[in-house]
Amino acid sequence: MQKNVLTENILEKNLQYIAKYNPELAKKIVELTELEGNFEIKNSKSGDAVLYRDNIATDDIVDPAWKAVEESKKLKFKIKRSITVLIGLGLGYMLRELSSRYQGNIIVYEPDINLLRITLEIVDFSDLLQKDNIKIVSSYSELETIYSKVFFIHYKLNMICSKYYLMNHAPESGQIKEKIENLHSIYQSNYRSLFNKNSGWTHMVFKNIPEIIKNQDLDVLKDKFQGKTAVIISAGPSLDKNIQDLKPYRDKVAVFCVGTALKTAVKHGVIPDFAVAVENFKSTFLNLNVPEISDINLVLSTRAYPEAYKLEAKRIYNYHGQNAPASKWAGQILEKSFDLYNEAGTVSLTAFYSARMMGFDKFIFIGQDLAYTDNRCYSKDTAFGNFTLDGSNTVNANNIEHAAKSLSVVEEEIKSHAGFLGRELLYVKGCMENKVITTPSLLLFIKYFEDMAEKFGPEVKLVNATEGGAYLQGLEHISLNEALKKYTDEDFSPEQTLKTLNMTHKQLVKRKQIFLEKLREIIRNYHKSKEIISDLFENEIMQRFDLQEEIDVFTDHFKKYDINGLVFKHMGKEKQITPEEREIFETYAGNAKRRNNKIRKEIDHVFRNNFESFSQNLRLVKEKYLEAEKILSKNAYLYNFLFHHFLITRFLIKDFDGTEGCLQCMSNCLNLFIARLYFTSIDPVKEMVNKLEM
Repeated sequence: MQKNVLTENILEKNLQYIAKYNPELAKKIVELTELEGNFEIKNSKSGDAVLYRDNIATDDIVDPAWKAVEESKKLKFKIKRSITVLIGLGLGYMLRELSSRYQGNIIVYEPDINLLRITLEIVDFSDLLQKDNIKIVSSYSELETIYSKVFFIHYKLNMICSKYYLMNHAPESGQIKEKIENLHSIYQSNYRSLFNKNSGWTHMVFKNIPEIIKNQDLDVLKDKFQGKTAVIISAGPSLDKNIQDLKPYRDKVAVFCVGTALKTAVKHGVIPDFAVAVENFKSTFLNLNVPEISDINLVLSTRAYPEAYKLEAKRIYNYHGQNAPASKWAGQILEKSFDLYNEAGTVSLTAFYSARMMGFDKFIFIGQDLAYTDNRCYSKDTAFGNFTLDGSNTVNANNIEHAAKSLSVVEEEIKSHAGFLGRELLYVKGCMENKVITTPSLLLFIKYFEDMAEKFGPEVKLVNATEGGAYLQGLEHISLNEALKKYTDEDFSPEQTLKTLNMTHKQLVKRKQIFLEKLREIIRNYHKSKEIISDLFENEIMQRFDLQEEIDVFTDHFKKYDINGLVFKHMGKEKQITPEEREIFETYAGNAKRRNNKIRKEIDHVFRNNFESFSQNLRLVKEKYLEAEKILSKNAYLYNFLFHHFLITRFLIKDFDGTEGCLQCMSNCLNLFIARLYFTSIDPVKEMVNKLEM
């Protein structure tokens, strides 16, 4: 196709908008001077233009505009809180139809850069590309980047695949659709985890600051073990079958063991070089609390249960995982690179990323079942080894009393966990059997492993030597004996390197001063935002909702006890709560419930009987909230402790559609959140400042 000034001008107009959010794509299109394929424009039967590539139409050849109308009507989710991925652009009939009738986010994924270039040359999309809800990508990595920016937990997914790809590239389009569905599921899972756990993660990071300061960060070991082999032990039920095979090769490999599997490894005489733990539950400490811990190096997520940091391990290394915002904040303070500190749902992958950071390039996984092998859920010697699957695919907890005692929980917690492990069981491809039983959460971990293999497979050797469980695409599946013979050679000891790397007193003092400065900044930030919130509370909300008595009660409780810490105890299902703590928490929970009900009831009354007053209140609350939110977005404690509230409020404002229901929902959300902000204490940060100043 011959280019002219007109097509160049159209291309330039389109690219100026694409470059704002996807500069890499804009650059690729500009640099694409030689096109692959033969392109021509023909008229459809309706007279509309159709682009052909190699004599194949990219749009409907009868009436592409009407076809787009019909297809758009089939969308399952047409609400603003949705994402529609359009696979294949053609001449943009479907994009233009969606842009006029659909309120949600639209991502156009055109895998063929040649087709995309031609279309952007001859069709002016500048009026559409100015809209915030329309984005164009041409690779899966670009789609992932855009998805991370537009996705929210309540969003629904639509996919429309053009006939061109369905008919002529069916396998590829099928794979693309599956990857997008998986991406959506992963984001949903990550957000759920963030919403459920982030308050606890934040509380733990701040509790751990004194230990984080005095322990070295794992990147001090970056590339220290290049060319060596790492064995990563997980707690899957098949671990009991082959862990003994590791003992003869113990001096030829570095052993990384997830915390849950440590007792099994020790029982079989395998003392790991590194034990890895990430969770903020008491069971994390209980799993690691073995006499042999003095001979083991610990790699601990900075959000891990605080008692784990107090174990008398040989050494403890901080892992600044990027999935927890507060952990990321601590890492940023210490100027850590987050390209090194990857995370992906399961501690086994944290162990892998730890070993990869250290330079290991051959990895052998054992106990990585990610499924129920031989009707067991975990290795029998772990703290969770009493969970089994019966013939009716029901998970049972054997010897509940013993399990509860070993995990320091009540028996109801064991029964509840058995119910969780037996929920929504499904079948996946096995590595030794045709099909094996797994769970939705383990299925997600399988996808994480396969994504890791796709990313790192070209540069490292990945072996799954697990004798059972799920098949992991991208890993070599052989026995542990075969893997050890094949991928080990000379003896080596990590200890020879580890003992030479120590933190100086000067470095320790500097780390302490950095954290002290940041913590004091958080306290100043809190007081600044509290002035805004207090002013609004006292002059607007207080007059309407009359919560002064509640303020007095909360003030008294905050003086007596760290409410945030007590809330976290309940979130983490801690059972060691004194009668006084329980009374304080029940008062807190009861007051919060009454406060919320009172505010909702009053908002509903004002909304229906005095809309002018309702509107004035909402406007003032929204203005003050946005002012406070701008300040608090820099408050690493409060913002992260209440992260899901901030995020829900932000998306509620962003997705406001003008309906009465949305209006009332926004008022409820803003007023309730302002009250929550008012009652949230900054005492844990003050406590850390006092400790560091001693």
